[in-house]
Amino acid sequence: MSRCSPTTSLTLITLPDECQVHILTYLRACDLSPLQQSCKFYYNKDRIHKVVSYFLEEVYGRNLTHGICIPVVDDDTTDQKIPAKNTKVKKGSVQPTSKAGSSLKATSSSAASTPSGRDLKYTLEHLRSIELTVVARVLSLPEPKSGFYVSKSWIKKTLLWLETVNDPSTNNEPKKLSKKQQRQRNRRLSDVSPPWPNINSDILCEHQKLQRCSAKTARSRRKLMDKQAWKVLRKLYPDSTTLESVSGECLQCLMETEAAKKTESDRLEQAKLERKMPLANPLVRRFYTRTKGVPTDRLVETSGGQVSVSYGSCPLIAGKYVILPRSWCHKWRRYMKTGEGGMPLPPDSSALLCDAHKLALLPPHLEAFLCGKTAQLLASVKHDLISPPAAATAAAMTASPVGVRSTLDLSIVNSLMAAGISQGELASQRVAMMQIQEEQQQQHVASAVPSLRESGCNNDLLDRENHVVIELISEEEWTALQETGCWPKQVSHYSVTVDVDSNGQFGFSTLPCRDCDASGLRFTSCASVKNKFRSKRWEPKSVEQKRIPNLEY
Repeated sequence: MSRCSPTTSLTLITLPDECQVHILTYLRACDLSPLQQSCKFYYNKDRIHKVVSYFLEEVYGRNLTHGICIPVVDDDTTDQKIPAKNTKVKKGSVQPTSKAGSSLKATSSSAASTPSGRDLKYTLEHLRSIELTVVARVLSLPEPKSGFYVSKSWIKKTLLWLETVNDPSTNNEPKKLSKKQQRQRNRRLSDVSPPWPNINSDILCEHQKLQRCSAKTARSRRKLMDKQAWKVLRKLYPDSTTLESVSGECLQCLMETEAAKKTESDRLEQAKLERKMPLANPLVRRFYTRTKGVPTDRLVETSGGQVSVSYGSCPLIAGKYVILPRSWCHKWRRYMKTGEGGMPLPPDSSALLCDAHKLALLPPHLEAFLCGKTAQLLASVKHDLISPPAAATAAAMTASPVGVRSTLDLSIVNSLMAAGISQGELASQRVAMMQIQEEQQQQHVASAVPSLRESGCNNDLLDRENHVVIELISEEEWTALQETGCWPKQVSHYSVTVDVDSNGQFGFSTLPCRDCDASGLRFTSCASVKNKFRSKRWEPKSVEQKRIPNLEY
């Protein structure tokens, strides 16, 4: 390579040697090498030796550079290394002393003399070895309480690369490896690459500050280093971004995060207000808080204000009622409460139609309730039926006023008076007997007339007994649901209604189907047949699959 001669117009080369050394220490080995090859003035072994010695003593310090390299012998014809511990080392080679990347052992800190009187000189190869070893030792230092942040992923990548660079197998002549060994070696070294120029590029935010993260993530992504270690890394990697621990994480990111949280909170609050706007209507609110499946204000009441429960009579007052699938009711209530699932489509009662005749397949629990066989709509048709004898006894029983019948016979009264009992004591005895009679009468009435107690029927039992579980709403509530926008208006829907007259007779808007089975018990029987053949190797293809409940509770 041709070298250009220095000219008198260049003021840099006219500086003293001390200034030259100080200037050159701002460069790295990769920068000094092309400078040495391109300029004859800097192609000087003494000057390079001074620069490397200054690196060892002043820049990095002996605590990081102790025991790294041996200077070579300055000779006009050849440059030879002084063997260390009877070990032959080729010129320019790097002998590792540890996994961290240290190379040759030192015998002196500056130029020394051999027994023959020849001087020892440092070269740029030694400077490169010094840089690699210093990086490895800096990255292995313990973590202080404060300082500068360094990316842990960069540290891991750099240590792996240094281990590969200082591997003895890469410096010696390659051995002949088998194909399997070659594949294993290639796989191990496949992801090894030099570290990227900016140490903290993966922990920077968009504002070139320390990225915000949780405490657990911070411990796994970044490491603290003291000031001296960071100066060494910053010198070798000048493109790195300085991140001091005292500065903390990016404040602009914090402000943007808080603003985004506030905006999202306002959006959710506004969406919640819009979602719950239909609940301002008292009819919609009543349907939202309902748990019985039927409007309690539409039940037949007695003169005393109690709900009338009698066997064989419809418990609803005259009016029109709309049948809704309970699965849709649960989905709508969940949307109104949490917004989960989005706004549901209009309630579709097409699930009540049988597949064979397209007629209304009424659930058994609905017919039992309308016929007065159960006290509640969401009750089992097998376990919560009203017994006819108890209903007849309750209807025929007449409550006689307490005190009409004499509690004591006349002969008993005369005997007590003859025994010396006064009239006052007899009156108190009558009052006590009347109280006992009243309590017995109340207990008898309570045992004879069934009350509207909580049904013991659970959702699984309802689902097994009915192919679809439904709820009833009044016509006014149905109109309120439509007008308040509880579902998209542009979507058409199909509904089944039931009309109840003043005599307790009821009829459906769609003709009921009496040929198809409206219960869900047929699916349970099919599942039992499937379990019967489960232990065998074959299974009949005609066995129906177990029914998956279509209700969400």
